[in-house]
Amino acid sequence: FATGFEAGDPAVPSVSGPNVAVTSAMAHSGSNSLHSTFNICGDSTNPACGVAHQDQGGYAKFLFNSTNGYPNGFDHVFVRAYVRFHFNPAETTQSGLGRKLLYFLDANNTWHGVAATTIGSPNLILSFNYGTQAIEDTIANRVELCYPKRIGNCTTTQYTYVPDAWYYIEVEVQVNTPGAADGTLNMWVQRVGVDPAPINVVSATNVNIRGDATTGIGWIQIGDQVDRQNWQVVDESRWWDDIAISTAGPIGP
Repeated sequence: FATGFEAGDPAVPSVSGPNVAVTSAMAHSGSNSLHSTFNICGDSTNPACGVAHQDQGGYAKFLFNSTNGYPNGFDHVFVRAYVRFHFNPAETTQSGLGRKLLYFLDANNTWHGVAATTIGSPNLILSFNYGTQAIEDTIANRVELCYPKRIGNCTTTQYTYVPDAWYYIEVEVQVNTPGAADGTLNMWVQRVGVDPAPINVVSATNVNIRGDATTGIGWIQIGDQVDRQNWQVVDESRWWDDIAISTAGPIGP
């Protein structure tokens, strides 16, 4: 499955959110991309600004179920996307802000995973959760943060992103045998025109990703949200382009 949001593309995701639309104003390749805007005011006395801790979402999603030949979703999948961030002047701080980028969910909502930015810093995170447990590989100020009970072998590399640049991001998920720690996670990142090759910023094997669940990945979501922690002003845009989903990979740039 692939789409560059061009007219006639065979893979057309469903789009959710009032501020998400295909645009010709910016593109990684071709003429179009998917543009999402996020705006939350920060006045605690103004009811229109909501509550202190809240998120705002907008995304494109692909469903894989019995209606399109994947009754149990995917047990092994690669998802590639290109993303570009822009922060407007009103968004004066990144402290307390987090962003979900790629979201993976099983059909029964018993487990999920996300590639995201770390809250309050310009770095990346890959996290999977089932029930009340979680594994989290953080690319932040320390090179490696792994949970031994969940991950057998894990390496992470710090990677900092900047706004107003295109990034290739690809995530591999191979779910575990139910109840066993034998799953695999990988994430690659490359700044277009700057990094000479994709960087494998997360590599983890022997991972218990979904616990005892037997369902595969039935929902892949591109984009999603900005999450603030304490009245921070949110005023930013995100562009997505050249999405590809495959059972073989890495797909690559």
